[in-house]
Amino acid sequence: MVVDNGKDITPVDLMYYNLDKKPFSSFNEALDSILSEKITKDIKTKLETTKNKDIVKVEAIINAQTKVVNKLTKNEELNKQKAELIYSNYSLIGNIIKEMKKAMSKFTEKEIKSKLKGHKLVKSFDFKEKAIEIDFE
Repeated sequence: MVVDNGKDITPVDLMYYNLDKKPFSSFNEALDSILSEKITKDIKTKLETTKNKDIVKVEAIINAQTKVVNKLTKNEELNKQKAELIYSNYSLIGNIIKEMKKAMSKFTEKEIKSKLKGHKLVKSFDFKEKAIEIDFE
């Protein structure tokens, strides 16, 4: 006899139970039924928990990848704008580079930097790295 949805299992019908009773042909059958249900329920719970953890992990990966894609798209747009600006001012940049090469052979680093202080486009110059920072804004 199984009483109250598997909370109690008794081999005989007890009179003091006024709850839902489910009779079985044998005590072993009652035990097997209740324990099988419990084991199945426990396994399903564990599988769902594992499944939920996996879903959370996958969602976190998707969110991280979405952020990376958005950042790369933004960087792509910025780099595209820079490339277009360089292309549209290609001859001007070429002239600046030629003049800087000439100046490097004739003048010292301090002299070049002092002459470039008031320049509209050239914002900085690194003599050692031979790098020029040009601002078109």
